[in-house]
Amino acid sequence: MKKTIRFYKKLSLPLLCTLFLAACSSNPTQKATSNDGIPDAMPKVEARSKYGNPASYEQFGKTYYVMDSSLGHSERGMASWYGPDFHGKRTSSGDPYDMYQMTAAHKTLPLPSYVRVTNVQNGKSIVVRVNDRGPFHDGRVIDLSYVAAQKLDLVKNGTGEVIVEAIDPTNADRVLAQSAIDVSAGSALIGGEPQWTETRTTTSAVTAAAPSNTTTTASRQLMLQAGAFNTKDSAEKLANALRQTIGLPVAVNEGLNHLSQRLYRVQVGPIDGSDHVALAEAEQKVTAITAQKPLVVDI
Repeated sequence: MKKTIRFYKKLSLPLLCTLFLAACSSNPTQKATSNDGIPDAMPKVEARSKYGNPASYEQFGKTYYVMDSSLGHSERGMASWYGPDFHGKRTSSGDPYDMYQMTAAHKTLPLPSYVRVTNVQNGKSIVVRVNDRGPFHDGRVIDLSYVAAQKLDLVKNGTGEVIVEAIDPTNADRVLAQSAIDVSAGSALIGGEPQWTETRTTTSAVTAAAPSNTTTTASRQLMLQAGAFNTKDSAEKLANALRQTIGLPVAVNEGLNHLSQRLYRVQVGPIDGSDHVALAEAEQKVTAITAQKPLVVDI
């Protein structure tokens, strides 16, 4: 279970009263237990939250770098959920947590963001609004509200493997009309060479989902992409953090994403693809800094 991170100063009395009333009116015992009739979150353009969006923050001894934008972000990993113990309490963005709303917590996406979450096991897909920070457990990429986890059939087991895709709220109708990543194929993010295009990694480190495949990476020169940012300053901050610990060359490479927007990619290497031990160690070191597995890229 995650702990809520608070990025705010002393609350005003009116805000405290508002949060108290919201918590009282959202008593879980007064809600129906069925998720029928609770719609997915509807993406819309919103200003960045006043709270919860520092350039970086520390939790449990790790530093996390908040993305400038969610545009193009995709990752695969384990999802968890949080419920009654946090119901009515303040989230990192300042919203009161409601376990019956389609919301989620993420370590580095800007608040708020909208993402589509797909259960890899059963193919079920939902859209949630990210308004909180977490989960701070190794290997977990998103913390869902109770009702969101219920819709994905994750409540009983507590966790489950998912694909997380950021939604551009300015183009939400087209994005939502598209089908989610075909998880039935089981290969979209598996192995050392993800089958999506590199232009999808526009704002942060993206999960490579599994240790590099020894057959596909042999005899190749590889780079580990630790992150991609819209501003050079954000990229340099991550690059400097990596240079202090990684023991490998770290470069910030300027380019364009698929929308012809300026992009700064933070890349580690080159690394000999046939040296599986060195590659795995480098992946672990990058993950320790970014809290997400790096994308493996061919040179």
